Amino acid sequence: MEKLKNFFLKFYSGENKLQITIFNIIVGGGIAAGIISLAVTIIIGIWWLEALIIAAAEALLITSFFLANKYGRLDLSVIIVSVGISLLIFPLLFFIGGGVNSGMPFWFVMGIIAVFLLTRGKTRIILVLLDIIAYSVCFLIDYNFPRYVVRIDTVKGVYMDKWQSMVVLALVVGIILCFQNKVHMQMHQKDIMQKQELDKARKEAEKAKEAYLNLAYTDIMTDVRNRTAFENHMEQIRKKEQAHGMPSDKSRFPVIILMADLNSLKHINDTFGHEIGDNAICDAARLLKNGFERDSSCYRIGGDEFCVISESMSESSFEKCFEKFETDVEEYSRKTEYNLSIAAGYAVVGKAGVDEAYKNADRNMYERKLKMKCD
Repeated sequence: MEKLKNFFLKFYSGENKLQITIFNIIVGGGIAAGIISLAVTIIIGIWWLEALIIAAAEALLITSFFLANKYGRLDLSVIIVSVGISLLIFPLLFFIGGGVNSGMPFWFVMGIIAVFLLTRGKTRIILVLLDIIAYSVCFLIDYNFPRYVVRIDTVKGVYMDKWQSMVVLALVVGIILCFQNKVHMQMHQKDIMQKQELDKARKEAEKAKEAYLNLAYTDIMTDVRNRTAFENHMEQIRKKEQAHGMPSDKSRFPVIILMADLNSLKHINDTFGHEIGDNAICDAARLLKNGFERDSSCYRIGGDEFCVISESMSESSFEKCFEKFETDVEEYSRKTEYNLSIAAGYAVVGKAGVDEAYKNADRNMYERKLKMKCD
């Protein structure tokens, strides 16, 4: 039983190429049908010549099966089946095996199906046309010259011949359809798996790209965005200005630029050390993020210089955030040993454009710095 199972797996599994597996199904069905036909001829006592032709057909089928699977000559095997069986053996069996009142019309159908499944291109067209012509001639001769056809002389014989031909045709076609459906389902499942793998790879690539961009645009020390990210944001605003014109000073959500700079960073470095100086820079970044980043973008654009760009706040709301930020800096400064002090100034981007607003914000920041030194 195990050997039989291994035999079928060797010749009829989906691991073989689709074309040779279909060939094996058709030829295997033909061999099985020949055995059944020989048994039927013995039972109903059909003329010995028919049994001889069936045996010849079996020999051709077995030879083609051997050539296709042992030597890989599928092309030659297809010719043997398509020409030797469909165009020679079947018409002979038609005339000596009962004509239209036999199972041969079923085999004609099998012959045409085999050609469709096993051949391609012009070869398929030629062989199908030859089959149709040959089978049509057989029918015409049977109709016009019935004396040239050897009839099955018993009703039992006619019914048995038609029955076995019909059953074999149905089984072979059914097996082919089941196999093709199985292959289709496997290919469909493979497509789904490949799509899932591609989606997974795409998501991983997007995550990697996002992580890379985040790393490329983030200042490592302060964890706010860096100078490159700032320049990209400014360029985006410039492009909007070129495309849509300069924004109105009275826009509901104007572009607002804030500049901030630590006071006395050199004094902190000289007095407390550069580590404390770095801590002061990080504290300034954190206070800016807490004060503005929910609705704005914070950037470190220099050693102790920062910028905030807002595009989703009204000027009055931004002013409140600015006042709260200055209060937060004063409160936090009391907790530090180095007296954290940050000068900041902002400007609204109006008809003069973003670059002019940047200069105005920088000017306002330095005016604030000078005032804080005087105080």
